[in-house]
Amino acid sequence: MKSIVNSDDNAYSKTEHTGDAPLQTTKSQSESADERKPFSGYRLSRLEVFNWGIFDGSVFVLPLSGQTTLLVGENGSGKSTLVDALLTLLVRPQGRNYNVAAGANKNERDERSYIRGAHDRTVGPDGRPQVQYLRSGVGQYSVLLATFANVHQQSGFTLCQVLYLNSESGVERIYAYCDGTRSIVDDLSQLTSGATLSRQLRERGFETTTSYTQYFHWWQRKLHLRSKAMDIFNQTVAVKDVQRLDMFIRQHMLERQPWSDRVAKLLAHFHELSEAHAMLVKARRQEELLRPVVESGRRYRQRSIELQAAQEQLAALPVYYARARSQLLEPCCAQWQQQIAFCSDEIQRLDAKLENLRTDIARLEVEIESAGGDRLKLLPSLIQQELQLAETKRDSRRRFEANLST
Repeated sequence: MKSIVNSDDNAYSKTEHTGDAPLQTTKSQSESADERKPFSGYRLSRLEVFNWGIFDGSVFVLPLSGQTTLLVGENGSGKSTLVDALLTLLVRPQGRNYNVAAGANKNERDERSYIRGAHDRTVGPDGRPQVQYLRSGVGQYSVLLATFANVHQQSGFTLCQVLYLNSESGVERIYAYCDGTRSIVDDLSQLTSGATLSRQLRERGFETTTSYTQYFHWWQRKLHLRSKAMDIFNQTVAVKDVQRLDMFIRQHMLERQPWSDRVAKLLAHFHELSEAHAMLVKARRQEELLRPVVESGRRYRQRSIELQAAQEQLAALPVYYARARSQLLEPCCAQWQQQIAFCSDEIQRLDAKLENLRTDIARLEVEIESAGGDRLKLLPSLIQQELQLAETKRDSRRRFEANLST
């Protein structure tokens, strides 16, 4: 790379590191005081990369000091690689425009190619192009670190990402955040790649996560950014010239959306809403038609309850009347008991009197029998004979009187 120059012509510095040996701390070769008046707000102070793209085996540092910076160099010198490192630190993984500033296709580079250090293409034995890599990616990791400082508030924070390939060659990334200024050499030495990376970073004072959303919220609150700020930043890094403002806004400031799919979904949703509205109208109509039935059912249930109550009351009437009768007759019971007792005594008295009369009758019958009782037994037949004789005489008189009248 020819030069990486900030506004004071400071070149990037390199801290030597080769192979898998621990990182060695050496003094920066290009550090000079920036006498310009500092900008307000948080500005990018340092950008550090390790094992990122062609920056292999060493920690490369850009001491930007919060000033506007210009990257100048030949093709393939790493300008876009550094820009993409900053994109990786700030932009969500799904929307990054890697290497677009160099006019390349979006699919030409990705995190995997940067982790392994893709740097050239050669023709293989089968005649097909093969990508040449500086690193195998096995047991190695890449580190990106950026520090932001607010000179007026004398505060700063550090963003960091550690990336490595898992056993299936998939990209694993750990997002880290820390208040204050950190560096790869001083704070990220002796790291071992693998599942313990998050714990190692936390032990060194970093907050870690595997979620970009949580990572973004950490420094979004610090910078007071809107949610779409990094999406616009992702688009504008690819701008090389602006010929038509509307095309610039359309291509770089507006998110590309699958409008045909959205329109299809919108139409499908509209169809669903139309069906739902028709069903709702039908349901309301059914409700209107069924409301009288519901009212009749309510009245029926009310009448059923009333009927059941009446039947229960009717079933209880015999008991009620028996109790009422008992309550009404209870005052008369004492009087009736007295009358019963009196009548019982009277019956006993009359029975005794009747017995005496029967005794007298028997005595008189004996006396009558003794005093001519047989004659008395003939009296009824004699009386009957005399009555017949009297009737005969009356008939004779009537005939006589009838003869006299003639």
